[in-house]
Amino acid sequence: MKMEWTLKTDEELRESLRICQFDEGELERQAAFHKGLADPTRLKIVRLLGIAPMCLCELSSALEMPNSTLTHHLRLLERGEVIRSTRLGRNTVFQLTEKEVGEHV
Repeated sequence: MKMEWTLKTDEELRESLRICQFDEGELERQAAFHKGLADPTRLKIVRLLGIAPMCLCELSSALEMPNSTLTHHLRLLERGEVIRSTRLGRNTVFQLTEKEVGEHV
């Protein structure tokens, strides 16, 4: 397949920017989301949570990882709004924010 390209005029570039409608807040959220997924360990966590919500002890056992390391990864995933946590009694249970996230990883 041959690629076709021509140098854009300033007017064409401004129109492209207008179409994209960059929302800085949304770009920051998207960057945080992708940063949350940009690690093999965090991808493992997302895949596990795609099966079912889990608490820290379950994730730690499944991944054979210290709680402190796991907590770091969970914090990044929460910051990127990939997962959310809910306090249930003495446990904090983690789940994906969107089921589709787990299906695409």
